[in-house]
Amino acid sequence: MKTDSRKVFYKMIRIVRIKFWFISLTLMFIASYQLHATHYGGAPSYKKWNKRESGKSSNFVTTENSSSSTSSSSAGDRYDPYALFLQNNYHLLQEEVAQGSGTSLEVIAQFYGCQKHLYNDARLTLNANYALLFDEKQSEKNIQQTIEQVLLENELLRNECKNLPMNAT
Repeated sequence: MKTDSRKVFYKMIRIVRIKFWFISLTLMFIASYQLHATHYGGAPSYKKWNKRESGKSSNFVTTENSSSSTSSSSAGDRYDPYALFLQNNYHLLQEEVAQGSGTSLEVIAQFYGCQKHLYNDARLTLNANYALLFDEKQSEKNIQQTIEQVLLENELLRNECKNLPMNAT
């Protein structure tokens, strides 16, 4: 009699386990219906409206309902905020250099350690060298080196801007 009750007991345990797994899988399936990837390398979101704006230019190529991405920056630029700033704002920078004014030009002067009174000199130097900076043969990836070369040609900036390299590569 003990063995029969034991068999029934184990059979009931198996049935409970099967029900548990079935319910768990069903709940996971139902939850995944509401689960949406954020597309930006973050954790998944249960809120459809929680999609961040990527802006007009992006370092990542993404599509809706896809969580994979491909980097468009070189390995050296990946963790260099200034290089990424130049790449992402290349067309804005081109426009501001042509106009001879803009916040991007101030960011460049600040990055190279120029004091506020030298911003105008940096702006004028960049504007005067527009053709060299944005030559058709010139690549967007070389803009940082070209900016450094142009700023180094100005003696005042070369001597006063603390973060400007001694020679541009």
